[in-house]
Amino acid sequence: MILNYMKRGAYNSFFFALSSTLVRAINFLFLPYLLSKLTLEEFGIWDFYQLIFSYSTLLLSSVAATGMIRFYLLYQDDEIKKKQSIGNGLLTALCGAFLFPFVALFLYKFHFFSFDLSQLLLISLSISFFTLFSLVLAYIRMQEKVVSYLVFFCGQNIIATILTLIGISLGYRIKALWYGNACSFFIFLPVFAKLFWNYRFYSYSIFKEQLNYSLPLVIYSFMYASFFSVDRLYLQKVHGYEMLGVYALLWRFGALFQFVAIALIDAWPLLIYNAQKEQNERILISQLMRYFILALVTIGLFTIIGSFAGIMLFFPHKYHFLLKYLPGFFIPLIFLEIARVFQAGFTLSTTTTYIPVLGIGALATQISLLILTGSFNMWGIFLANSVCFFLYGSCSFYLSNRVYQTPFSFGWFIKLIVLLFVHLTLIECCIFTHAHYLFYLLVVLMWPISLLMSHIIAPHEQLKLTRYIHEYIVKLFSKVIPSTPILINNIQSLLYLRTDICSDEITAGGSIAHTLGVINAFQKKGTNIIIASSAMQTILKNNFTSHFIHLRIPPLFFLLRWKLGYLRWRLECIFSTFFFAFKLRRLFKKNRFDALYQRYSLLNATGLLLSSWYKIPLILEYNGSEVWQFHQLAPKKWFKFNFYAQIIESLNLTYAHSIIVVSQALKDDLIEKNIDPRKILVNPNGVDTDVYNPLALIQTRHKIRTQLCIENKFVVGFVGTFSFWHGIEMIASIIPHVIKYCPTIHFLLIGDGMLKPYLVQEIERTNSTDYVTLTGLVSAECARDYLAACDAFICPTQPNRDGTRFFGSPTKLFEYLSMAKPIIASNLEQLSEVISPAITRDELSTTKDNDQFVGILVEPTDMQGFIDSICVLVNLSVTKQNEAGSRARLKAQQHYSWSDHVHKIEQFIVRSL
Repeated sequence: MILNYMKRGAYNSFFFALSSTLVRAINFLFLPYLLSKLTLEEFGIWDFYQLIFSYSTLLLSSVAATGMIRFYLLYQDDEIKKKQSIGNGLLTALCGAFLFPFVALFLYKFHFFSFDLSQLLLISLSISFFTLFSLVLAYIRMQEKVVSYLVFFCGQNIIATILTLIGISLGYRIKALWYGNACSFFIFLPVFAKLFWNYRFYSYSIFKEQLNYSLPLVIYSFMYASFFSVDRLYLQKVHGYEMLGVYALLWRFGALFQFVAIALIDAWPLLIYNAQKEQNERILISQLMRYFILALVTIGLFTIIGSFAGIMLFFPHKYHFLLKYLPGFFIPLIFLEIARVFQAGFTLSTTTTYIPVLGIGALATQISLLILTGSFNMWGIFLANSVCFFLYGSCSFYLSNRVYQTPFSFGWFIKLIVLLFVHLTLIECCIFTHAHYLFYLLVVLMWPISLLMSHIIAPHEQLKLTRYIHEYIVKLFSKVIPSTPILINNIQSLLYLRTDICSDEITAGGSIAHTLGVINAFQKKGTNIIIASSAMQTILKNNFTSHFIHLRIPPLFFLLRWKLGYLRWRLECIFSTFFFAFKLRRLFKKNRFDALYQRYSLLNATGLLLSSWYKIPLILEYNGSEVWQFHQLAPKKWFKFNFYAQIIESLNLTYAHSIIVVSQALKDDLIEKNIDPRKILVNPNGVDTDVYNPLALIQTRHKIRTQLCIENKFVVGFVGTFSFWHGIEMIASIIPHVIKYCPTIHFLLIGDGMLKPYLVQEIERTNSTDYVTLTGLVSAECARDYLAACDAFICPTQPNRDGTRFFGSPTKLFEYLSMAKPIIASNLEQLSEVISPAITRDELSTTKDNDQFVGILVEPTDMQGFIDSICVLVNLSVTKQNEAGSRARLKAQQHYSWSDHVHKIEQFIVRSL
């Protein structure tokens, strides 16, 4: 429900904000020209005129517009009363607009204004016409016709700007601004006349209700206008029009933020009114309030950065002194708009008495603080306004909670303000030290990260927003990458991509065997293959010198070291997509590829970009969710960018033409994620049976066994990463027990990992050092030689700790098969399929008819089962051990060679595409 309201509010606010942004963009486009034609003193005079304009239009339009909107919503189900509410509002505006010039002339007679009579008439006509125009905008906003609002609002400002520029070029100087405004509002009078004619329905009783409701708001409007007037009047009186002109220039940037804030607040009353009708209205209003305040603060911070860029790029150098005032100027402005969010709901409450009382109190506080701090020039103004508006917002928060009884946390509000001050301080430091623009970009990037880390956006809210934004981005991406089928008959030319970003080069592990196996198999079948990789570069370069491209990341984030090294790695992963894709574009100018094959890596979509650019099918090798894996590896790490990782992973899976997974568990998981099952191929890992050939390694076997002094031992081998899911804890537990029953046993453990210290500690604690050899991290060739020295292999793979299905396809399992030795493995998912036919330890000791088994399956957590299986295998005759090993190798040759693996891929690709 909250997402529906946010979507509705965001849609309306977007168009309101777009209107305001376009208006300010138009004004800023010609601001350098105005600065060249007008002095700071004239800008001060123009700003003084804006005070009168703001006071008058707020007083005239507040009664009519707010009363019209409130009672239009109240009588939505009564067509007659709804029309009467609109008619009353339009008539009130017309009367006010008609009477205002006479009131202005009356005040002029008593020397209330310092303008001459012609200027006063222009100002009063502008105010009268704007009052009528504001009712047109209120009507459009009330109907939620956001496109019409955009056209009318921007159209009026474009006309005013053109007329003003013409007037200035003709020498009218400051008067051109008033002429332009008056004429632009006058053009839209026919629209008001049409509305006035269509709603010729009036009700005195409704008018009295509207008046009673609106009068407090009129006082509040007066107070609100005073917030922007008292400080200006003080500056003009103490420092003159020139200093007021400086303040006016700052307000040109403040108006950027305020216009967007007004757009948000314009959408806010309609949302809160509808939210009151829901059953959980208190929680809903509280959530909406938090999101609106967060949006205001974020927009304020980004507006400061944008203002900095605008002044540096477009303003003459003599105006660059404005930069130092930006953070201080925006702080009170942000506080004031936050207070308005808290108060916006009051306009739809039956009690509006609090509003003028609170406004009068805030105004009195502001005046008092200005008297105390005003002597400190501009900074005194900022300090006074900041303290005043913070207190004003705090009181508004208290009254808002009292009216709606929403569970809104004041601590959350304070935490957000603290974060804002931290970022504003950083911006101020950047300005005073003339920092490079990249530091401002870093401040911008830090903002969303700090919101997530400080739980300003709660974890459950992050999840909901992530899902919504993810769905939206996927829909948007579908328009960029059409899912039209690509027809190919066979794969004659292939670009192989590996895009892992690693601090150290990958020199060992199952991924190396997989990469080399796939590349070699494609080459053996005659495919012209080019390898572009950011990982295992030494191995690939040595094996495929003329076909290898090393993908590198420029050292953009070299300053992020030590504690920030993880952030550096993540940022490099994100930017690697663009660097790699643009580097490979030159390759496509010289080569034609039938397909792209990418081993998916975290936060990378290089293959997806190249596929969309060159209309080439993308074959995505997917070995499991990288998001899930890194959550398991580093659950407490900062800067994980899970939001971006999930989006990029989903885009790869959605728009890849074919997906190669290593297990049925992975395919089932992708189907649950709504990935088309027709483009998913389950293709387990494999082995190069020519490389892992025990007959060719007989001499190597004897050499290693002699070196390790294990010639007369029964050697049980293991190769892999020393981690939980590879069963290192299980191996550490079974070693002392197996030694007890089988003194001739020896364990040859090949590899390294995070659990190696634990394994070493357990071996030393149980006095098992003489029965275990730890080789450490070795190359794939050395690992193969060590495997040749073994008599049996163990693969005690463990289930996933979070309860999800085990989706792996351990490469070592297929290497074990090819080495023609019996295997003891966990009875777990794909392992059970590969080690088949298999028997249990009980069947091995009691059954005579066991001539077809290739291994023994044990439940993953059954420590005694592993112990008994090893002991039974040790006592098994050498003949039966060799027979089991021969069957294992035959199965690897027939079903799990890399050539067979690649053949399945090519058949599937051609058929599916």
